[in-house]
Amino acid sequence: MFRIFNTEKCSFIIVFYIVTSSIFCIGDLDYHHMPVSSTQIAMGYRNAMGSYIWSNNPLNVWQNPAILGYQDGLSIGYYKNYYDKYFKESASMVSLGWRGIGILLPSYNEAEKFGHTLDWGEYRMTNEDGSLKGTGHSYTTTSQYALGVNLMKMINWRSQKEEIFDLSLGLSLMYYRFLNEREYVDSSVEHENRAPSESKYMLNMGVLGRISPLQNIDTPFGLDITVGYTDENMNAEDEFVYRTTYSGAVRGSLKSSVLRVPVLNDFVDDLVSVTLTEDYSDMEDSYITNTYSQGLELGVFSTFYLRFGHYFENNNDKEENYDMIGYGLKFHYKDWAGFEWNYSESEEDAIFAFNDTWDMMLNVNLWKIIDAM
Repeated sequence: MFRIFNTEKCSFIIVFYIVTSSIFCIGDLDYHHMPVSSTQIAMGYRNAMGSYIWSNNPLNVWQNPAILGYQDGLSIGYYKNYYDKYFKESASMVSLGWRGIGILLPSYNEAEKFGHTLDWGEYRMTNEDGSLKGTGHSYTTTSQYALGVNLMKMINWRSQKEEIFDLSLGLSLMYYRFLNEREYVDSSVEHENRAPSESKYMLNMGVLGRISPLQNIDTPFGLDITVGYTDENMNAEDEFVYRTTYSGAVRGSLKSSVLRVPVLNDFVDDLVSVTLTEDYSDMEDSYITNTYSQGLELGVFSTFYLRFGHYFENNNDKEENYDMIGYGLKFHYKDWAGFEWNYSESEEDAIFAFNDTWDMMLNVNLWKIIDAM
């Protein structure tokens, strides 16, 4: 059985978390929520993977900040989506995890912005006589700042033993901006250079728990069960939305240690793994009333991954269903360093035409390397 932890410290943290979350999540907020992870898109698109903890990819934190409590080391993730020739999407995030405490910050992306960017492209402005007045460029950017704390890992950080059960809490702030950059032929037009822009913010809270019933049993099999909950409070003048998401995941695996090849264990954790995910979201005062996502991931040698997803949306009493598929490559050496590359495809008429996306992640765990020296 797992150890008894400091209940006074844990109780104080939980009470503090609930109080601060209640303060932060007041008001009507509006936010255009889009996934920035090819793995998430392949596993069911919007609001999927709220309980997926088996990666250090910071892009996966977008859905639930509590995931940060399960990440270790310094990681940077980069995401690219090819819509069409008229506009582009890219994102970059960086995370730092240490002893159950994780932080997430926006990073520099392809559009030369920070975090997530939709590049709507350039446009021309003309005078009444048709002559060129200037050019403009529109962007929508979202910068996410998040903190996640895994209570058991933080309290029992001196122990090298994995717990059967743990619990992570997370808070995130998303700062949303619509940017309209203009350049005029006549540089003396100073007042018009102040192009219209708009900014909003969103505060989220997340909870994520994991139980591994086979953790301390001498068996070649592994089993993880995770359950998560997120509260998204979004701000807009005339619109919606308050969103709650319930998520769950089950992962079964056959450990590489069954082959008794020590060198192999440095590069491979599981010979085979199967992961199932489900996520359900309710939205108030929105034309979308609820969404439902299902995902399946098949892994071989902790390296090759094949993913399938299904997305359901109730849109003004109109039901819409879409299917996704994706694959990924992961490489790691012990828990010192890792790299992953992911790709996703969906139906051509799927929402926002997510028919060709990819992302990659690089992770380095310096304190693990130092401890091993």
